Amino acid sequence: MAGRLAAGAIRGCVVAMMLAGGAAAAGERASVSLAAGWAEGAGLRMSGLSFELAPGWKTYWRAPGEAGVPPMFDWSASRNLASISVEWPAPQIFDTYGMTTLGYADAVTLPLRVRAADPSAPVALRLTLDYGVCSDICVLEQAVVALDIAPDAPAAGVARVRGGMARAPLTPEEAGMTGATCVLEGAGEMREFAATLTFDTPWRSAPIVVVEGPPDVWFAPAAVRAEGGVLHVRAEAQALDGAGWISRDDLRLTVLGEAATVDVPGCAGERG
Repeated sequence: MAGRLAAGAIRGCVVAMMLAGGAAAAGERASVSLAAGWAEGAGLRMSGLSFELAPGWKTYWRAPGEAGVPPMFDWSASRNLASISVEWPAPQIFDTYGMTTLGYADAVTLPLRVRAADPSAPVALRLTLDYGVCSDICVLEQAVVALDIAPDAPAAGVARVRGGMARAPLTPEEAGMTGATCVLEGAGEMREFAATLTFDTPWRSAPIVVVEGPPDVWFAPAAVRAEGGVLHVRAEAQALDGAGWISRDDLRLTVLGEAATVDVPGCAGERG
């Protein structure tokens, strides 16, 4: 089983890292920019990271699927930055060389929650971003972007940021979820994950369910079976630390259905 998971991961990485011969000049496949957004008080600001993709190109979500690489954010050169968190619009589903991948085409803005260490001083955002883009071939790109935001800076890029927020997945409550239970079975590096997600309306077909966990745990693509409003989810899991404990609170399930995407943070244990 371990070999099967490793082989799948390697195949995905190989597809994502193919470099094109005679590659286009930098910026022809995608451009990346920061938007200042608006102040929300107490040193907090809603900003955004925008991707503009050339026709036929796409980039990846935080969990790219069976192939691809997630974007890697390095904010370490920023100044007066207490914290920054990325919010993820619901991804699109693509077929890449016969594999299911998740990401964005055309344009997308990732909302950013920016908190200043000193609310009375400017925040200097400095980002080095490594990310993948795909068309007929897949390319690794790097963008270095910067933006200085004064405490009294006027709102800017509001439509882009609000557009990204509008594409956010539904919460379990908004989606009519009435229950989410899960179990992780086995010990050592290889585990078996199973979950039952219950909704108040039936599913017309089984959606894609993405299972995420701590950084040192990798989940294989999940098998999903729909029975009315109940989704039965199973996935193999591989933990780098075979002796480590995986908390249900650290798990995150994303349900990608035909009509909506649902973000499920954590799950309860099954009742005995």
